[in-house]
Amino acid sequence: GGKFWKGGKPQKGKGGKGGGDQQRVTRQMVPTKLGVSLIHGFRCIDEEIVHPTIRSSMEREVSKIAVGEATRHQVVSSCTRLYQDKFQNFRSKSTLLEQFFKGPSLYSGH
Repeated sequence: GGKFWKGGKPQKGKGGKGGGDQQRVTRQMVPTKLGVSLIHGFRCIDEEIVHPTIRSSMEREVSKIAVGEATRHQVVSSCTRLYQDKFQNFRSKSTLLEQFFKGPSLYSGH
């Protein structure tokens, strides 16, 4: 794991061909307290940052290039402006993050 995510956890379930109860490790990511605090802080500043809406919007814009509805330059400029605006907004409100990082146990990952 890292500072933001823990690895998978063993779960009881059916194993291979025999179907007997065996422990297996899932590939599910479990957020740490620090990771959860970051997400809550990001939501407080800009909800779109933690959702795939920005990426899907960019993908739609890129698709316009393929069908001739927009040029590469137009799409790059539009996406760059969007991220610059998001960055400036985030930067101007970054002090709001402090409230989500109170307490000594956040960095322990437990």
